[in-house]
Amino acid sequence: MARHALVDRARLAAKGLPKPGEKPSGQVKVLLSSVFGRGHMSRSAQVTSSLSAAARCALLCVVASSAALVFGGAALAAQTNHTIYAFGNQSGEFALPASPEDDGEFPKGTLNFVPTVGRIFGATAAGGNQTDCGTYFSILPDGTDYRVLFRFNGPDGCSPRHDAFFFDGDDRMLFGATQGHSNRGHIVYNDGQILRLDPAGGAPQVVHAFAGAPRDGSQQHSAFAAAPGTTLLFGQTAKGGSENTGLLYAVCPDGSCFYPLHDFVATEGDTPHGALLLVGNNFWGMTRGGGPGGGGSVFFFPLQFANGVPQPGPISVVHYFTGHVGDGYQPEHGTLTAVTQNGHVVLYGLTKLGGTGDGVILQVDVTTQRYNTFYQFHGTADGRNPYGSLRYDPASGYLYGTTSAGGKFGLGTVFRIRPSAFGSAGKIDTIYQFSGTGGDGAKPIDGVVVADGRLYGVTVYGGTSQASSDGSKHTGDGTIFSLPIPK
Repeated sequence: MARHALVDRARLAAKGLPKPGEKPSGQVKVLLSSVFGRGHMSRSAQVTSSLSAAARCALLCVVASSAALVFGGAALAAQTNHTIYAFGNQSGEFALPASPEDDGEFPKGTLNFVPTVGRIFGATAAGGNQTDCGTYFSILPDGTDYRVLFRFNGPDGCSPRHDAFFFDGDDRMLFGATQGHSNRGHIVYNDGQILRLDPAGGAPQVVHAFAGAPRDGSQQHSAFAAAPGTTLLFGQTAKGGSENTGLLYAVCPDGSCFYPLHDFVATEGDTPHGALLLVGNNFWGMTRGGGPGGGGSVFFFPLQFANGVPQPGPISVVHYFTGHVGDGYQPEHGTLTAVTQNGHVVLYGLTKLGGTGDGVILQVDVTTQRYNTFYQFHGTADGRNPYGSLRYDPASGYLYGTTSAGGKFGLGTVFRIRPSAFGSAGKIDTIYQFSGTGGDGAKPIDGVVVADGRLYGVTVYGGTSQASSDGSKHTGDGTIFSLPIPK
């Protein structure tokens, strides 16, 4: 969007602002100049009582939600963020839809769009009721008709998070997992559960209740992967297994079977937080910790069957993260993303640390099993500390992701990067920089989903002017945001 068009939208957004052809007041000129880089004055101190309340609200929303597109370090046309829902916003602040009571707090997990019902599904890690164990929710892509599908009570599940759902197209069901404990209340209810949810409605059903070490998993942080030709779902837990450092397993969607397949140990990498990715006959993944440098690893697990039953076995480590001179370190609940390039499958992923210290985007060539640091974050306009996974959009030819911090306001970014030849260096395009004010979000710690030409994601904070309920320095209890995919 051109700058003059954005200004026109701001002016027309509320009564009390000048119309096209009229001269804006000095206060409006100064405030708008701070949006477009001609000044560094406070964005809120310039609004005075000379503007109506509606005008002040509209103008502040534009200022807070406007950010420059940064392509190769150069600022291009400004783009307006679209917070479509703010959690805990019962008063309807910042002209956003009023939220219902006990709608959840701190959304965590990449959203899932289910075309069959035309809705977006997700989870909050806290809130919902007095147990503070979180919720499952759904919402329409335009931000309307927010529904709390289930409020967790502790024994029936607590703290669902990261990659909240996997949609099994064959089964037409959503599958998710819970941690089994409340982070804020420090109450441990159980080792977590695998849950099955019908997108058409109804309460989640327990598929498997984790029993913990040494023979079962505990505390799953991610969703699932499927293997064509089987009805099984494959996942991994951060704890449990023989060493209580993680378990890779298979489970029947109806809960009739559960197969432990690999116990993670510290020497090869442990505490896997992300989902698995099937390429050929191998499941690829990353561990968050362990290995010689303690920063995790990239691995694959060969999928083998005997009499229709998946067989346990070792993993093969392709790369250990060390954090040394350009290497990544500690992927946070990230899943690898596959892109076919010149007949080769290249995997892309994120680490929260490493590189220059602010995280990296990595490449792995599946054929040669070689590793490359594709991009190093610098903590400035490009952001820092990326969590979660990258999302590849074939229509635009880009990978999309988020950083949890950095950017102009230090509260995270949305970015894109074009895949290129293995071993090359990538170039970041910063799509949006979160401000945490005026209804804007703050600190995204998961990936985005692509639906109908737009990007959808969540932030842990932001959305309202109220102090965050976890006592942190932030305001708000999280948002759902939507951004157009840049042309």
